Amino acid sequence: MLPCGLDEGQPWTFLDWYMHAAGQSMVPDQFHLWMGIQLISVCVQDRVVYEKFKGSKMSPNLYVMLIGPSGTGKGRAISVAQNVIRKLPPDDLLRVQMYRGKLTPQALISRLGAKDKDGNPAPNYIWFITPELAMAVGSNNKADDFVKHMTELYEGDCEFIDTTRMYGEVSVQDPCINWSSGSTREWLLESVGKQDILSGFFARVCAVPAARKVTRYPDPEYPPDWDTVHAYLVQYASALCNITGTITMSDAAKAHHVAWYMKRPEPEDEMLQAFFARSDDLVLKLASLLALADNLGMVIEVRHLVGAIRLSNWVMNGLPEMLEYAHRTPETEMLQWLSTYLKGHCSNGTRSVSHTAVLKAASNRGANSERLRDLMKTLIERQDVAMAPMKKGSGGKRYQWLGEE
Repeated sequence: MLPCGLDEGQPWTFLDWYMHAAGQSMVPDQFHLWMGIQLISVCVQDRVVYEKFKGSKMSPNLYVMLIGPSGTGKGRAISVAQNVIRKLPPDDLLRVQMYRGKLTPQALISRLGAKDKDGNPAPNYIWFITPELAMAVGSNNKADDFVKHMTELYEGDCEFIDTTRMYGEVSVQDPCINWSSGSTREWLLESVGKQDILSGFFARVCAVPAARKVTRYPDPEYPPDWDTVHAYLVQYASALCNITGTITMSDAAKAHHVAWYMKRPEPEDEMLQAFFARSDDLVLKLASLLALADNLGMVIEVRHLVGAIRLSNWVMNGLPEMLEYAHRTPETEMLQWLSTYLKGHCSNGTRSVSHTAVLKAASNRGANSERLRDLMKTLIERQDVAMAPMKKGSGGKRYQWLGEE
């Protein structure tokens, strides 16, 4: 089983071999998987499309955002995908248009809409890489402008016209942007902002959260056939760079898609509605990419659709925690810290922690006894915490954790 509920292919697909070559290190497996999926997307750009609406072509481009604490391996996961692309022949590299660095939205539009001295248009696609999101987009008004442009450019099936004093009028026909980014949750709120996370922008992003691995790897562990497998990945990526056409769906896959679409439950959380409304497009993009990982036959089969639905659901299941984090206040952050502290010192009533120890730890974070009392009252009312039975000679009051482990 691959990360995020994705099945291994039989025989192995491009993604299976990609994960095999990634080996084991402190980089979370889900980071590698999603960068492997995006690697397929950046190879085909807009040369492979799916026609959901008649006369309209949907590219399988993705905005993949790796989210985790500093040092989790976000940049390393992106570099693993880059290292495959960097081995491509020069002509194939031009078909990817890899750009790792900083770009203003106006400079991005100018790049996509540029023309050479003979009037020939530049490629209308790009693989935009920002391992440190905050560094690339800044904050406040600058970041807001960037996010709004990226939101508008995601769809791609349009003519985008931008007029500025510096660049004049620039027109981009059917822009296709693949965006790989990395961020901590804290910097995400600084650079993207709460409102954009809660609105349309984040509905277009495959947010991939991960924590630091528990198992330690002093040195990365790679398979003995790494050289052979990596050469195969480069060869397959080259083949992806040179295919064009429209992906179709088998009759069985069409029937499965209709059944899923009609029966999928509406999210109970209203904040997930924006992602839910766009999830069908994401499923079709992911199904196209999984089909291309399997072979170059350009046909979505049931197994590809099933995998795409699992991936989409995995992303949506991770969103509530991110949305909750965006809504946090100092009070809710303190409540979250207290819950984590108690959970770590208690275990379903079998152990308890003294009020004195909790107060000392809370005081180190700026909470006095009155504030701790209010926080503890909330946890008790939520039935996450209970007072431990008092024993003779045991000292002051103690708390037990009753919530989820």
